[in-house]
Amino acid sequence: MATSKIAVDLRARTFEIEVPDGRVDEVLNRLEALFKLPVPADLPHKNAARAEETSGEEVPREDDNGKVDSDSGGKKRSKSAIKPKSYNLVDLGLNESQRAAVRDYYAEKNPIQQNDSVAVLGVKLAEFLGRPAFSADEIHSAFKIVNQPTPRNLIAVFGNMKRDGRAAYSDNKVHINSHTEDYVNFHMKKSQDKKKS
Repeated sequence: MATSKIAVDLRARTFEIEVPDGRVDEVLNRLEALFKLPVPADLPHKNAARAEETSGEEVPREDDNGKVDSDSGGKKRSKSAIKPKSYNLVDLGLNESQRAAVRDYYAEKNPIQQNDSVAVLGVKLAEFLGRPAFSADEIHSAFKIVNQPTPRNLIAVFGNMKRDGRAAYSDNKVHINSHTEDYVNFHMKKSQDKKKS
């Protein structure tokens, strides 16, 4: 089988890839995605989508099946252009004195990291509501009580807390447990004192 060589020069750190002729387009697509390299106009192209990078014209992209992606208009979305998950405000069943206590407790603990913020709110909600598990919408509502921005991806924060051993996570809910309470009540106070000195 015949092969082709693809040379890539990343500011004098040249490397070459030897590819079977039938897979050249696949390798070029992967390289373009990885390095965002423009494809020279003199290379033969299987589809016209690569020509937009060299000609400056917007040409609709084709997928692997040859279908034109009409939604993208020939451009791929960046991660920052993707709309973040929106959460719903829910009634937590807290009266005004309990909401004030949540605000005071949050101000006292003064969490800096997202994981710590969720832990502080979760511990106080568990105390008032008498249950250990909270959904992303419930934690979002607690962030609104303390007038703080909600982390963009609460589910990821819940997973991080589980990984760090600070809470349990299942069924898209964070489960506040004794590890969470101990961390908030003892460790956070010590870490805040260290940061002040």
